[in-house]
Amino acid sequence: MINIIKFKSRKDCEIYNDRERLYSRISSLEELYSEYISLEPQCFLHAGVISNTIKKKNLNGISAISIGIDILKESTLVKNNNLNIDVFDIDKKAVALANKFSYELQISDTLKYFEQNILSEDFRIQKGYEILILSQMDYIFSDKDIELLLKKISMAKIKYILIITPSIYSFSPSPYKTLDLIKSLLSCIKSNLITNPKKYFTTYKRRESYFLSLFRKHFYCDYKFDYVYPSGREYLFLLKSKKSA
Repeated sequence: MINIIKFKSRKDCEIYNDRERLYSRISSLEELYSEYISLEPQCFLHAGVISNTIKKKNLNGISAISIGIDILKESTLVKNNNLNIDVFDIDKKAVALANKFSYELQISDTLKYFEQNILSEDFRIQKGYEILILSQMDYIFSDKDIELLLKKISMAKIKYILIITPSIYSFSPSPYKTLDLIKSLLSCIKSNLITNPKKYFTTYKRRESYFLSLFRKHFYCDYKFDYVYPSGREYLFLLKSKKSA
């Protein structure tokens, strides 16, 4: 059975390359919302699903660590759920612009951004965080990356991991699912025949059971939810530490 599909994607087509231009021209929530409505309206849906899940599971007001900048998501969770969030990203300019925006919104006491590769060997997650938010980031992490991240999380005694991902696929007798799988496999084969790997990065799609098995040593799935929107399907998992159960 196929548990994981690897893709090669062009680095210059990655949407996060446009973050600096976006963040440099916003200074208010109104401007932020206006930009996202034009560029990525689905982000409102994803932020709302995360916010509602945190509220539903009585996790409002806790301290969070988040990987990868998404100002719409983070400002929503700070304002709607009273979270205290530290965000880590490797994009120095985007981090500086995000901190400037947080300051201008007067939420810089509860929303901070740091330039740091959380997968670097010398980085240690400080204790005090109760939840890790991994929003649409798992697809760039290999199995070994996830294993390393879990070691850091366990050492920091984080109780919850909230994951939202578009990168889950399943085998199904449904014609749509079958065609989608065939398309993914053909795309995978084509992308892995590239001749200049330096201009590409690897992304991953995993089966749900296989994906959750990567966390099973330390966490179990306390809640899951999936939903369809015009350009795809998202899966949300709230994992809870077995030590806190």
